[in-house]
Amino acid sequence: KDHRGKRLSKLRREVACLRAVSRAAQPKGMTHVVRVRGVLEDVDHVYIAQDLCDGIDLYDALAYRERAGRPFGDAECREIVQALLRAVEAATLRTLQPAATV
Repeated sequence: KDHRGKRLSKLRREVACLRAVSRAAQPKGMTHVVRVRGVLEDVDHVYIAQDLCDGIDLYDALAYRERAGRPFGDAECREIVQALLRAVEAATLRTLQPAATV
């Protein structure tokens, strides 16, 4: 494949992962996982429609709190890590389950 074909293939895999995480999180009520609403592709671009999220992402929140001299406390960190692990677990179970049944 040419360079563009490899990039497109990689992007399609990433979109598939985003969709899997989105689908896995919804029934579990994971409100911190952005829902993918649709994906459109034309010759030059891939468009991903997802929920509009107010506020800042986790990385920016961490950086902001650090700069302000107010890092997250133990309880907040535990809550954040647990939410991340639940999302990863849901996505992993969702994406590995079909392969295990083959």
